[in-house]
Amino acid sequence: MLNINIIIACIFLPFLMALILIFGTKMNSIKKRPQTSILIIGLTTIIILFFLLLSMFTSMQGGTTLQKNILPGMLPFDLSFQADGLSITMGFVAFLLWSAVYIYSIVDIQKDIVKYYFLLLLLLGSILGTIFAKNLISFYFFLEISAILTYFLIIHKKNEISLRAGYKYIIMTLIGAFLIFLSILFVYEETKSYEMSSLIQCKSSLAPVLFLIGCLIRAGAVPVHTWLPDAHPAAPSPISAFLSGIMIKIGVYGILRIVLPGFNPVTDVNINIIFLNNIIFFTGIASMISGVILALMQSDVKRLLAYHSISQLGYILFGIGVGSVWGISGGIYHMINHAFFKGLLFLCMGAVIHKTREKRLSHLGALWRKMPITTITCIAAALAISGVPPFNGFASKVVLGNSVHHSSIFYTLILNITSTLTFVSFFKLIKYTFFGKNEKLAKNIKEVSLFMSVPLVILSIFCLVLGLSAKWLLNELIFPVIAPFSMLGMPEISFWNLETFLNVFWRIMLGFTIFYFLNRFGIISKEEKRLKAKYEFFKIFQFINVNSIYENLAMLFNRLSKKMNQIHSRELNTYLTWIVTALLILVSVLFFDIL
Repeated sequence: MLNINIIIACIFLPFLMALILIFGTKMNSIKKRPQTSILIIGLTTIIILFFLLLSMFTSMQGGTTLQKNILPGMLPFDLSFQADGLSITMGFVAFLLWSAVYIYSIVDIQKDIVKYYFLLLLLLGSILGTIFAKNLISFYFFLEISAILTYFLIIHKKNEISLRAGYKYIIMTLIGAFLIFLSILFVYEETKSYEMSSLIQCKSSLAPVLFLIGCLIRAGAVPVHTWLPDAHPAAPSPISAFLSGIMIKIGVYGILRIVLPGFNPVTDVNINIIFLNNIIFFTGIASMISGVILALMQSDVKRLLAYHSISQLGYILFGIGVGSVWGISGGIYHMINHAFFKGLLFLCMGAVIHKTREKRLSHLGALWRKMPITTITCIAAALAISGVPPFNGFASKVVLGNSVHHSSIFYTLILNITSTLTFVSFFKLIKYTFFGKNEKLAKNIKEVSLFMSVPLVILSIFCLVLGLSAKWLLNELIFPVIAPFSMLGMPEISFWNLETFLNVFWRIMLGFTIFYFLNRFGIISKEEKRLKAKYEFFKIFQFINVNSIYENLAMLFNRLSKKMNQIHSRELNTYLTWIVTALLILVSVLFFDIL
């Protein structure tokens, strides 16, 4: 019973600590120095949650699954939770990155700090609630709470840029939420169940596809990615780290929850799982390629990282879409790795912005002597995301490559090209941020404080350890996640051999060559205006850009709303009349159904 209640404690502890923070800072003795109480509450939450999650993790080692319902029989639906190998792994990753973000924010966030940490604590609770959700209702309930909290964190700065980005985020999120909710209604209508596995048991593909599209919107996959490149630059850097590292993965986690039950080849499932895998696979390829190409064109460091979030998300979807042991293992492995190296990259760039107040590559440079810790940790993260050994990104990309190595040279080539262009993009980022010529900027710059540098070091260590212990992680953590859903044996793989090292070597050499020529001809540059002025064909993107399509739809919706606003009389009696009329119509319809 103790272990079962741990699930509830993990989910609702952050909510409790958020309330303590709000009421505690109202006291006169604490009101003058809220940072102290924020630090104490944060450390307390981190320590308690660590031991709670560790306790659940040790329980999972025996292959057991913990389940718990809240108020059974008292609600028209069950809020039920479970802890299995996948949820506890994802929960631990979310907790570790959140802890780094919380500590990092102590120095980086100076505006509305009580409100910020209140929202941050609530966000952790809602994320854990989504991860440990057992059925579709619980998943949807906490997913929407996390979306609302994320919106308020994106607009934390309350300037025009953040408000516009927040508006686009909440609109896209509401569309995704509506599709997920609609799919849940269809599932219940057909199966009379809210269980996750009910989605692939539907005879029609409509419900699974609606759920999948809703999750892809939340994940920021192409072509429903347009909110993501605006949200990252607008949000505070710690929130960008958590948004990229965890929040977009929640959509992927939802996809995994519906795909894994259909992974067992001896289970009698319908064609839905094959259809979903095809959508996921080709969406992954589109995200990988378009994300990295768009990232190469950016001169804003956070926008560059945002497009790489889309590209790296493509790797994860690619693996899941392959639908094999190696594919899903590589997808899960890369999902874990991406949380650490992309979170680290955003925090490193946040440190640069914190000290220089600049995020344009053309205004940065010569920082490596002044900010050595930030430089070294950022290089480590850049090598990790580029798939260079011995870091974690290399290991997960080897697994993903192995999933298609013997079946398709074309898909292997796509993986290698994307990794090469990723290397080019991050060579550009490191070169112009830390090694460019800008002695005037670096003159009065110092390294960030311990509260910001310690999370950078810890995350970079994770990037290294997760790469060096790749085989152990696969055998002890990732394969056991898949094992309950598969009757296939878990194959062996070799990470440290001549073939993989030669592959990485040629990718790096090709990356340097591509960077030289693209930079020489001005196709990629730290000056964004040179790209637009010198190459007119890039203006074509103004007409085919998916972002412009959404913006035009938003303008149309805005005009229709203004027309509707003119119809409103703004008189209470009129509104009450319409409400009563609608109720009478509804009662009449129900009455006819009864007859």
